[in-house]
Amino acid sequence: MIEEWKDTKVNFLKLITDLRDQFPYDPLTSLIVETFANSLDAKAKSVEIRVKDGLYQIVDDGKGMSEAEFGDYHNIASLAKEKGSGIGFAGVGAKIYLDRAAYTLTETKSAGFNGASYWIFSDTTPKWKTVFFILFYSVSFIPMVAAIVRVNRTAFTACV
Repeated sequence: MIEEWKDTKVNFLKLITDLRDQFPYDPLTSLIVETFANSLDAKAKSVEIRVKDGLYQIVDDGKGMSEAEFGDYHNIASLAKEKGSGIGFAGVGAKIYLDRAAYTLTETKSAGFNGASYWIFSDTTPKWKTVFFILFYSVSFIPMVAAIVRVNRTAFTACV
């Protein structure tokens, strides 16, 4: 008797925790290091980082993402970035904090695309949707990527 194919299941919570545990820092520091490295990989000349009142915010003037890159950015273990092609950890970025964040807002602008998303960890699965969100540089044509992570209160106090 031949059975039907079955999907391989992914425990996203464990996967994200395991990815984060690869860093030799506490979770918030890992988020800062990884997102800063991604800014440098995007050839940013200016990077602003703020951690205040439960918010982590990073804004850079890097090249921004195309529409396809932006969609792929929300996938875990996507093929958008090859290991060794920059100093970031192969496309991990804000994903290492999804299970600890109340939400993640991301906005990107590039030569041909402007987009924003709202990302949450719902039950056992990360979920995102496109939103209208204008953060910084909204009236300029400067390529950029901006991310805001609303840190869960308990995780934030444990990390700072």
